[in-house]
Amino acid sequence: MSQNTTKSILRDEEWRPIRGYEGLYEISNLGRVRSLARFPSRKGKGFYFHDERIMSPCVNTKGYLQVGLRREGERARLKMIHKLVLEHFLPNPENKPQGNHKNGIKSDCRLLNLEWCTQSENLIHAYRTKLRIRMRGQLNPNFKHGRYGKKETA
Repeated sequence: MSQNTTKSILRDEEWRPIRGYEGLYEISNLGRVRSLARFPSRKGKGFYFHDERIMSPCVNTKGYLQVGLRREGERARLKMIHKLVLEHFLPNPENKPQGNHKNGIKSDCRLLNLEWCTQSENLIHAYRTKLRIRMRGQLNPNFKHGRYGKKETA
């Protein structure tokens, strides 16, 4: 991607405060999270200046991007980035419980790649896009060899 293309994409980036963390963090429609500049305390040792910065996400065990958000005096809470983007940018009038990555890439948390869906719709999409394969016969880890679970001998 050229530098001009990257600049034009970032120009269209829209930031919104994360609910429950207003004044601390913001989420963008491109799936980036930034920590805002502030003066947090250091447990009785005074205050320090915290610069505004784009946070580096980590990948959870299922392959989704997440970030740790914390309020002063509390432990960090891990939030999945695709859920933050959906909750802050895409209305959910049908109250669907899950988010779906249209292109199947879990690390692509841009708004244009996300949609609300039901669990059933999410599974159908996964099978259609070959993100999940049907395990029939010997491919199934629960497959029993031969009759009554015993291996057949020739």
